[in-house]
Amino acid sequence: MIERKRKSKLRKIFSYVMAMLLMFSTFLPFTVGIVHAQDKTITGKCEIKMIKHAFAPNKTEFAVKMPDGKTYHGYCIDLGAPTPADGAYTFTGTLNGSDSYDIVVNSDKITRDKSDIHPADRDHLNGKPPWKLQRVGGFTYKVDKNGKLKLKKITKSNKKLTDLCPENYSIAGAQYGVYKDSSLKDRVGTLETNESGDSNEITLKKGTYYIKEIAAPKGYKLDKKTYRITVNADDTAVLKVADEPLFDPLRLSVEKRAASGADKSLSLEGAEYTIKYYKQYFNKESETGGKTPFRTWIFKTKKMSNGKIGFLLDEKYKIGGDKLFKDENGRAVGLLGTYTIEETKAPKGFVRTEGLISVQQVKPGNTNEGVTTLKDVTDIEKAQTISITLRKIDKETGQSKPQGYGTIKGAKYKLSYRNKTSNSWEKIADLVTDRDGISKYENGKPGLYKLEEIESSKGYVLDKEVHEIEAEVKEGNKKNFNYDVVSKEQPTTVKVFKVSTDKKTGEKINLKGAKLQLLDSRGNKIEEWISDGKGKIFKGLEIGKNYRIKEIKAPKGYEIAKDIEFTVSKDGNQIITMTDEKIVKNNVTPRTDDGRFMPEIWGCILILAAVSYRKIKRLKI
Repeated sequence: MIERKRKSKLRKIFSYVMAMLLMFSTFLPFTVGIVHAQDKTITGKCEIKMIKHAFAPNKTEFAVKMPDGKTYHGYCIDLGAPTPADGAYTFTGTLNGSDSYDIVVNSDKITRDKSDIHPADRDHLNGKPPWKLQRVGGFTYKVDKNGKLKLKKITKSNKKLTDLCPENYSIAGAQYGVYKDSSLKDRVGTLETNESGDSNEITLKKGTYYIKEIAAPKGYKLDKKTYRITVNADDTAVLKVADEPLFDPLRLSVEKRAASGADKSLSLEGAEYTIKYYKQYFNKESETGGKTPFRTWIFKTKKMSNGKIGFLLDEKYKIGGDKLFKDENGRAVGLLGTYTIEETKAPKGFVRTEGLISVQQVKPGNTNEGVTTLKDVTDIEKAQTISITLRKIDKETGQSKPQGYGTIKGAKYKLSYRNKTSNSWEKIADLVTDRDGISKYENGKPGLYKLEEIESSKGYVLDKEVHEIEAEVKEGNKKNFNYDVVSKEQPTTVKVFKVSTDKKTGEKINLKGAKLQLLDSRGNKIEEWISDGKGKIFKGLEIGKNYRIKEIKAPKGYEIAKDIEFTVSKDGNQIITMTDEKIVKNNVTPRTDDGRFMPEIWGCILILAAVSYRKIKRLKI
């Protein structure tokens, strides 16, 4: 009795475990377990369907669908037990040969629920619940033995280069699709590599499979080849593949051009450029700030095979810096990352381009090379220029301030350039001074210049000095060099003296007290003054213009002199002398036309008339 209860309890536990396995099996793929030659038992999941009901001693028949998709004919094993409902159950197979198994469907569930029992038996149940259902079996199942497949990936070439930059190159993450057909439509699995290039293993039925890379690892080209491999039972097939790393073939050229208007005699050869390589990806110059490049190279421009001036990223043009990245064939290549280009030394006669002229990335892309390559760069070079600043000053004072009536504005100068080719002077500009005496010529070519005044400003004498300027570029990488020219001009000087002649000695005597005026050619008063016996000096009167000196009041005892007209001479230095005559008081014979003696004359006439009248009157008496 105790033994019977123990067996009953064990059967219940077994049925519970099998029921749990059946429940969890509904969430698992409908595949048989991995089978090897040494496996004595197999388990899996199947579906049963009653096709013929019978009562003991006859056997109920079932259609059993196994994991290989085939349907087998099975029978009830436990006669008299209730028939299980149609559905999914686990099974156990016991090896009976090299690759065949006797199958028992684990449908002997212990239940109180009639829905677990096939409808054909629900009205014929014996006893009270719980009921233990019958098992299904009575057939053999031949299992196709499985094999395994995995993949080993390596770097096809230039591993030394990829090892320099593990940030951008890794064979981890490559994905390969595994297909049953050569058309790559029926995919049965996926292999993915780790850092060592080893993939996961997948279990497959023995047979032929096709493998194709569907996702390349970081920094590598996608392998477009389709591989064919055979998987054998109880064996692991290993597919060895290799990926080609992505490099820029460095067809980039940097071309140097002169800006429009630059001196054609200047050479663009000899410019130096620094190229820096960063492992990181940057989009603009500001992002590189504070970052340390992994490699730095210096290149020098020269005439390239296409006749242009520039350089390529190879040893022919490299003059300094680190070693270039070279592939196994000795060709220079570019690794994935960012490249910056900067001019660090301009050719003679040109100004260095400020800042980075190019920031480019080499990265995987949809191109023939599978990589976004560096694009050609053109750097427009601006020639170094000279400027000439003319400063006009007063020769006497040394200041940029005119004297008297003159002005330093409006002086005109001719600027000429010495043409080296024709060895002749060519006029290139007219410079005219402003109110401060300044005029400037800008953006000129270095060379020999001469500056000569062709028209003086008002009140100044023409500067006859020819100013030669050797306008040279004194240092590199400077945009402009300024040269100062000082033109010292003499103001016109007119001295006016008021004099009288000493009749005894014949000497000229400077007079004081005469009131005089300086008038222009139209009679407009320019200035009025009283002679001081030293002479009056006028500065800045305009050359070639007419002026007039007029005496308004003579000194006491002197007659007023006649006006004196004069023209300012080209040399701008002249003396004007106005002479006054003394008035004679003794032994003077009156002149009838002299108004000063009219009272005396009329007095004499009246006296004579009175005397004559008395004589006539006396005679009449």
